[in-house]
Amino acid sequence: MANNTKNVLVFEGFDDWLDLIKEAQGDVPAAIKEAATAGAEAYKDILIEKCNAAGIDSRLTNQIQTKIEMDAGGERVSASVGWHLPTYDPTNPADGYKIVFANYGTPRRQVFTDETMRVQIDGQWKTLNSSHKGRGKEIERGFIAAAKKAAKSKVKAAQKKALNKIIEDLTL
Repeated sequence: MANNTKNVLVFEGFDDWLDLIKEAQGDVPAAIKEAATAGAEAYKDILIEKCNAAGIDSRLTNQIQTKIEMDAGGERVSASVGWHLPTYDPTNPADGYKIVFANYGTPRRQVFTDETMRVQIDGQWKTLNSSHKGRGKEIERGFIAAAKKAAKSKVKAAQKKALNKIIEDLTL
């Protein structure tokens, strides 16, 4: 199974809302899942905003995936938001790894080749070996941490709004 660069969202502090839903004979697991989905979408919006501010190509931000999973008992919901990371191929890294490199940065890279070139220096032809070439480094942009920090209150507000809507629908 492939990994994801994911951010797991926490759903806590809503016991009063869940008690109200239970008293109104509402479906608590479905309410939890709906609130988790609303929180994940709020986080995804912030993550896209921070990626755009960091100069990440929109082709990469369009690949953000949201995955909501509920355990068999319906009491635990996991929401993950991020990019798909298949097995790493250094010759052709997947787009998810490009996000990892852009977020966390890379050390200075070298490419080793056996290329030689013939050049004329002072009227004489000489063979120069270009056995390694520097390719620079990727600067750390830190947009994932910025998104996590900016999204905390917005995720909680989105979850609260979803639960309030469910309670309003049940009491009507």
